Amino acid sequence: GYPHMLEVFADEHPSQVIMAGAQTSKTARLIPRFVRSGIMRPGSFMAYYFPDQPLAAKFSSERFVPFIRSSHELSKFLGKADMGQKGTDAVFTRTIGGSVYFFLSVSSRSGTEGMPMQGIFFDEMRLMSPGDVSRAEQRIKAQTNAVVMKVSTAGYPDSDIHAAFLAGDQNYWHSDCSCPDGVVLSLSWPNCIA
Repeated sequence: GYPHMLEVFADEHPSQVIMAGAQTSKTARLIPRFVRSGIMRPGSFMAYYFPDQPLAAKFSSERFVPFIRSSHELSKFLGKADMGQKGTDAVFTRTIGGSVYFFLSVSSRSGTEGMPMQGIFFDEMRLMSPGDVSRAEQRIKAQTNAVVMKVSTAGYPDSDIHAAFLAGDQNYWHSDCSCPDGVVLSLSWPNCIA
């Protein structure tokens, strides 16, 4: 249902920053990547960060669980760990197979400090302070193949998600038009309006 995201879904780089000017299904890209990252690293801990804890709880219950339950294959592993061990299916901690998925807030010290993670995912990063993001990133420093995903609508230039975007290789979405290579609307606004 998200044809404009197909190319992004296929990108398997371990570290990605997705910045957009509007609500364009960035979270729809993050959920499958979050789940897949844990499945591909059995026994791992994955953290999905939000600006505050109420948003983390709402996301876990209203977006993540329905996504998992929509898959017959995945739903049977929700709340189950490997080798007959009991897993968890609580709002802030969910187990799928051998991996544990945490839904945390960067504004909480307990959410950004503690056990090491194999993957960290930041959603709505423009609402997070750089210090909170940096503290959360310490959880993956000891990992050799950590996954780091950052998504957000754009905020102010040279800060939050834009600063993370500038530190990467800066690929852009191209929209179909009569131009041979399409047009990058975000770079040609407002002159892109004919």
